[in-house]
Amino acid sequence: MCPDTRISRLMAIAALVLASLFVATVAFAAEAETPEAAETSENGAGPDAAARYAKGEAFYSGEWMPIEKLFEKYRNEYDQLQYIRKHGDHRQEQLNGLHREMAQIRGEERQAEQPLRRELGLARQDLRKYNNYLRMREPAKPRLQELPPAPTRPRRNTNRSSSGYSRSSNDDSYQRLRRQWQQTCDQIKRRNKVLTEKYQREMKEYQEKQAEAREHLPQLQAKIKEVMKQLDGIEKEYDNKAAPTRQRSQNVTEEVRAHDRRIDVIEHDVDAMAEALRAVPENVRLKRGIVEFEGAFHSAETLAHQYKERQGEIDRVRDKLQTDCKEMGIPFPEGWRHPQQDRLDGIKALIDKVKQAKAAAG
Repeated sequence: MCPDTRISRLMAIAALVLASLFVATVAFAAEAETPEAAETSENGAGPDAAARYAKGEAFYSGEWMPIEKLFEKYRNEYDQLQYIRKHGDHRQEQLNGLHREMAQIRGEERQAEQPLRRELGLARQDLRKYNNYLRMREPAKPRLQELPPAPTRPRRNTNRSSSGYSRSSNDDSYQRLRRQWQQTCDQIKRRNKVLTEKYQREMKEYQEKQAEAREHLPQLQAKIKEVMKQLDGIEKEYDNKAAPTRQRSQNVTEEVRAHDRRIDVIEHDVDAMAEALRAVPENVRLKRGIVEFEGAFHSAETLAHQYKERQGEIDRVRDKLQTDCKEMGIPFPEGWRHPQQDRLDGIKALIDKVKQAKAAAG
C-alpha cells in the first residue's frame, strides 16, 4: 500500500472518532439538561416564566394556561367549597339533634331504672352485711383462772405443856390466811364471771347473726337476680326504642365524614390554584381585573358591585343618624365611622389599583 493511501485511511478513521465524540457529548448534555428542564416546567420558574406571565398565562398542575381560565376554575371550586360548607353545617346540626334525641332516650331509661337501682343498691348492701356475718369467727372460749387451794388449818399441838398463847397465835395466823384466800377467790370468781358473761353474750350475738344471715341470704340473692332481670328488660326496651335514632345518627355521621373528606380535597385544589394565581405578578392580575382580598381571589367587577351596594347602605345609615341628631338638637358625633368602613375602603383601594393598571396598559 502506498503512503498516500495509508494517510487517507488514517484521516478518515480520525474523522469518524471525532464525529462519535461529538455525538456522545451532545447526548450527555441533553441528558444533563432534561431533569433541570423538567424541574423548571413543574414549578413554573424557568427562564421563560416571566415571558409566560407577561403573556397572561399561569402555571398550574404541570401546564401553562390563560390566567382567566385558571381564575374561572378557581372561582367555581371556591364557590362550590362555600356551598358545601354551608350544607355541611346543616348536616352537623342534624347530627347534633340526633345526639340530643339519644340523650333524651337514655335519660328516660335512667329515670325508669332509678327505683330498681336504688333497691338493688340496698339489697347488695345487705348482702355484704350477711356475708360478713358468715365470715365471722366463733368467739374464743375464755381462759378462766383456777381458784388457789385453801390454806391448811394448823394441827393442834397435843403437848399439854404448850402455852395457850401459842395456840391462839396459830389460830389468828390461820384466820388471816383464810381471809386473804377468800378475798383472792372472790376476785377470781368475779373476773371469771365477767369473762364468762362476755363470752356468752358474744356467742349469743354470733349465733343470732349466723342464723339471720342463713335466713336472709337466699331471699336477697333471689331478689337481686329478679331486679337484674328487670333492669335487663328496661335496657332492651330502650335499646329497641333508640335503634332507629342510632341508625340515623350513624348514617348522618358517615355523611359528615364524607363531606369533610370532600372539603379537604376541594380545599387542597383551591389552595393550589390560589398559589398559582399568587405566583403571577400583581400588575398582570390587576390588568385582567383579578384581585386578592381577605385571602381569596375575586373579580374587580364583583367587588365593585359589593362596594357600591354596601357603601350606599352605610351612607344611608349616616344620613339617618345626622337627621335624627338634628331633630333631637344634639350634635352629630365627631369622627363617627361605620364598623364596615375600613373593609370598604380596602375594596375601594383595590378597585382603584385595577383602574390604574388597565389605564397603564392602554
